Amino acid sequence: MEEKTIGAFLSALRKSKGLTQRELAEMLNVSDKAVSRWERDECAPDLTLIPVLAEIYDVTCDEILKGQRITKTKEEAPSVYVKSEKQLDRLLRKNRVNYLTWCIISVGAAVLGLIISMVANFSFDSALGGFFIGSVFISVAVVITAVLAVRSFFAIEDMELPIEKQTSYRYFLIFATEIAAAVIITIFAIMLPLTYTIDGIPFLVTKQWIPLATLTGFIALAVSTVVILLTYLIYVKDDSKKGRLKKLKVGCIGFTVVAVLINILLIFICNDDYLQLLLLRDGFSCIDTSIFIGDIFIVLTPAEIIAAIIIYVKKSRKIKNS
Repeated sequence: MEEKTIGAFLSALRKSKGLTQRELAEMLNVSDKAVSRWERDECAPDLTLIPVLAEIYDVTCDEILKGQRITKTKEEAPSVYVKSEKQLDRLLRKNRVNYLTWCIISVGAAVLGLIISMVANFSFDSALGGFFIGSVFISVAVVITAVLAVRSFFAIEDMELPIEKQTSYRYFLIFATEIAAAVIITIFAIMLPLTYTIDGIPFLVTKQWIPLATLTGFIALAVSTVVILLTYLIYVKDDSKKGRLKKLKVGCIGFTVVAVLINILLIFICNDDYLQLLLLRDGFSCIDTSIFIGDIFIVLTPAEIIAAIIIYVKKSRKIKNS
């Protein structure tokens, strides 16, 4: 009688699932050569991967370690189900950590591009050169984020997750991707003033770059925040009272924060020194006008916060009483 081995059992399970060694390796974040060595019994999978393999192949850890199927009695079925749930949660947690790690790497590439562009500008007086170098890093960050998002969304189908967990994991991917993209876009917006020129000559030193970068960065951050909030309010489907209250809270807080950011931005723009910088006129003066406009937005800020609180209280009562 042919001796049963772990390697042969793993190979048979993989083929029954219609997976190639490369596809399995990508799911486990290992090399396809490692999978090949397991199936040839040259080495065994790491102990931390046994539960993940068990979940992928719909078997138990004991079955993998014994290299064969084990017939379960009815009494053992509940415990097997509990183990399966824990294994599934472990797999999802590992994928989430992996995804967040790559998001941090992509954002780090964008930050590195910003630092290099600033060094090129302030140390070597090359604003446009710094912008183009920084843009290369921004492009790398965008590619990493896009490829990672596409692969992760397609991988959801291969995991064969329950509908609830699949929906939750999809929400995680969407919002993690949007947040990473928002940071990258904001960094790129901060770099945009490096292209600011006068008569074709790069015009950027510390004094001029800070207000211009603050303006473009604020605009990008405000727009990105609005997009994330709209995505949450439109995409997340939860008609329960708890879900509706949560969406109402997120909406009120989010749009209040965006409104306050815009007010701060407009107050900043109305500053006389900043208007002089934009118009490039040393004799320009609109102190009275800028103070007047600034006062309007200073008054609007608490009014917007109070309005958001009133809307939340009224709407939340209506939801609770429905």
